[in-house]
Amino acid sequence: KRGSTEDISSAPFHTGFVSGFLWLHYGILKEDRAVLYVNAVSSSLYTFYLLYYCLKTPYPMKRRQLRFAAIEIIFLSLIHLYGEVIRSKTTKNLPLPLCIATLLVTSEWLLYGFLVEDIFIKFPNAIAVTISIAQIVPFAIYPRKGKISLSTKTN
Repeated sequence: KRGSTEDISSAPFHTGFVSGFLWLHYGILKEDRAVLYVNAVSSSLYTFYLLYYCLKTPYPMKRRQLRFAAIEIIFLSLIHLYGEVIRSKTTKNLPLPLCIATLLVTSEWLLYGFLVEDIFIKFPNAIAVTISIAQIVPFAIYPRKGKISLSTKTN
């Protein structure tokens, strides 16, 4: 109404984008064109909604939105790699050091959020810790192919 986003939460736009992105990758994995096309359009539209929202957001809120978007991009790029892991049944393309570092950093921020009793630090980092743990699970399930076995004998 007033050309501002002060009374409007960005959560539905972020949720819509993440949901569309995840369903898009499901469509890619299942090779289902209907799911793929619908969610490619959905993700694209939500990207534009988020950009427009950021344009109409006052500066202090804009910085927070940009941080949240950066976090989304980082985690979604790792989720994209998840599809490759499931398809290839190997974790050779998944960056274990980055996954561990992400778990450590988000865990530290979550702990800090509890120490200062700040829900705005606790909530996103609780989600991030959960996602980080989920990113490490494939390493327990799928092998890292291409490694040289230590048990091979040399003559």
